[in-house]
Amino acid sequence: MRIGFGREQDERIVAAVREALGDDIGLAADVNLGYDVPTAIEVGLRLHAYDLLWYEEPIAADDVDGYCAIKQALPMRIAGAEGL
Repeated sequence: MRIGFGREQDERIVAAVREALGDDIGLAADVNLGYDVPTAIEVGLRLHAYDLLWYEEPIAADDVDGYCAIKQALPMRIAGAEGL
């Protein structure tokens, strides 16, 4: 699903979709490069409760150090850099 509209709105969207789908269907969230590193970590920590398959493109594709920081901070799969 597409997110990246802001911290609170993104969590509301993911929560509503997870509730509608239930726990037996996989769910992934694509931020579409919408955050900086601190925001990506903050939102990722909030979204961890919704059992995402992955958290996609939270930051710019070429920010390798940022992706490393996010991965170290979050207990979920991170996808990105498809634009490279």
